[in-house]
Amino acid sequence: MRFARVSFYQLVRITMLAFAVSACDDAIPAGGALVEAAPREPGINAYLSVDRPDAGVGEVVRLDARLAVVETDVTVSGFVATLTYDPTRVDVIDEIAVDDGAMRVGNLAAGPGLARFAGASSDGLASDVLFSIRVRPRAADYLKGLTLTLDELNTLENGFAERSSEARVGRSVYLTPR
Repeated sequence: MRFARVSFYQLVRITMLAFAVSACDDAIPAGGALVEAAPREPGINAYLSVDRPDAGVGEVVRLDARLAVVETDVTVSGFVATLTYDPTRVDVIDEIAVDDGAMRVGNLAAGPGLARFAGASSDGLASDVLFSIRVRPRAADYLKGLTLTLDELNTLENGFAERSSEARVGRSVYLTPR
């Protein structure tokens, strides 16, 4: 019975988060440049990665938001994240499904230069990818202005505790691990 209540709780929560995602309008902060290796500091690390940092204008690039949980015994069960970008440098095309059993929702048109995402799983996220999208560079320096914000990060431990304040969010864009 406990599993059914947790699943229902997560379903209600993700529905509420989806409504919140569609209502936000944040400013566009400045982002960073490409770094080769993803962050590996102890704790919860969140970062953006691209598969083709040298893509030309008009080419398609995969952009992921990822988590690296290092030397920390936590299981991430849910998140709310914001991607800000410079719409004069990049076009957001569409979402790429992350096939790990978690429920995810994205709002790619939350505002000019703003996309919002939420996801949850009662068993914990089985992938290090929070969300994945396709973008098309409009300028050679399309990585500038890409910024990830973790608005909420929940773990299975301590009754789905909210831990976004403990996560380090990379201000640079990393090369997607192969």
